[in-house]
Parts: sequence; C-alpha cells; structure tokens
Amino acid sequence: MSHVEVKFLELLTPGDPVEIFDHRGNIEWQGAVEETAPALGVAWIRTGVGERKLLDIREHSVRRFPR
Repeated sequence: MSHVEVKFLELLTPGDPVEIFDHRGNIEWQGAVEETAPALGVAWIRTGVGERKLLDIREHSVRRFPR
C-alpha cells in the first residue's frame, strides 16, 4: 500500500488512516484521524486499540495511506 508523508495538517481529513513516527523514525502509533486543528498544529488520532492520541506536527512525522 502506498503512502504520502504529510507535512501540513490541512492535508488530513477525519477518517484518514495514518502512521505516526517519532524524530528517530520509530513508529509510535497507527490509527485514523479523528479531528484536526491546523491553526494549533495538532490533530487527534484514534488508534486501532481505541486510544485517542494527540499528534503535534512539529514533534512527529505522519504518513497517510489511501482509504
């Protein structure tokens, strides 16, 4: 499955499947975009196990996958 590296939260929409990586390139979590707040530089991700995670685009790398 191909992916797109996302640099701007405006490119994410609710329901987008994503993987989130730390600054070392290690995967931190996988899930789906729940809500975005581009003006704040954050988004909320719902993981596969139901946890709600706060994504800070300045702290993480994001890969979006096709639905």
